[in-house]
Amino acid sequence: MCLRPKRRSAMLLLALVAAASGFQSIRSVQSPRSFQLRSQPKPQKDEIQAELRRLAEEMAQPADDEALAPPPVDLAFAPFFMRALLPLAYRGLAAAALATAFRLPRAEGAAQVATALAAVVDFEPTAQRQLASAERAAGWGGANGDRWARVVRAKIVGQLVGLAVAASGRALAGAAVLAAADVRFWASGAGACRFDEDGAPAPVADATARGLLGVNVFLCGAAALASLGVLRPLGAAIYASLVMLQTVGDEMTRRRNPKVTATFDLEQAVRDLQVPPSPRA
Repeated sequence: MCLRPKRRSAMLLLALVAAASGFQSIRSVQSPRSFQLRSQPKPQKDEIQAELRRLAEEMAQPADDEALAPPPVDLAFAPFFMRALLPLAYRGLAAAALATAFRLPRAEGAAQVATALAAVVDFEPTAQRQLASAERAAGWGGANGDRWARVVRAKIVGQLVGLAVAASGRALAGAAVLAAADVRFWASGAGACRFDEDGAPAPVADATARGLLGVNVFLCGAAALASLGVLRPLGAAIYASLVMLQTVGDEMTRRRNPKVTATFDLEQAVRDLQVPPSPRA
C-alpha cells in the first residue's frame, strides 16, 4: 500500500517531462517556406522580398500600348526608291519586248512594236507623273487621296506585269494585260478621285472617264480574243493602231502643256532632300 503513492508520483513526474519535451519539439517545427526564409541570411531575404514587391507593383500597373507597340518604320525613301526604278523597269521591259518582236508573225510583231514604243513614250512618263501626284495626295488628300494612290499603284503594277508577259514572247497576251490595267484604273473611279502633280484635286469629267473606259474595254477585248486565236491578225492590227493613236495623242498633249512633262530627276530629288529646315521665328 505504501508503494502506490510513490509510483503515482514517479509516473506524474515522467508525464510532465514528456509533455515539456513534446512542447519544445512542436515549437521547433516550422513550415517549409518559413524554414527557407529564416535559414537564409537577412540581406538576401530582404532582397527577395523587395523584388517580390516590385513585381507585384508592375503587374498591378495598366499595360502601356505605346511601350508594347513596335517602333515606327521610316518609309520616307520608299516612294523615292520606287520612282527611281520606274524608268529602268519600263524601258528594260520595253527593250526586251522589242527584241522578241522580230521573231513573231507580222501582225503580232507590229503589236509588240507598238507596245514597246508606248511603254517608253507614253506609259513611263504617265506613270511618273501619276505616281508623283499619288505621293502628294496620299499625304493630305483625305479618302480620295488614298484612293487615288491605290488605283495608280495598281495600274503601274498591272502595266509592268503586262510588259513582262509581252517580253516573254506572248505579245497579244501582254497587250490584253496592259489594257486590262487601264480598264481597272478607270473602272475603279480614277476619274473622280484624280489629283494633279501638285497634290490638288483634278477630277476628270464623267463623260470623258466613261469614254476612256469604253475604249480600253474594246482594246482589252480585241487583244484577248486575238491572243486566243480568234481573228488574230485583225485583233493585233486593231490593238496596234489604237495604241499608236493614244501614244501620239498623249505626246501632243504633253507638248502643249509642258507642266505635265515632268519626270523623275534624281539630282533634283537629292537637292530637295538636302534643303535645310526654315529657321524658327
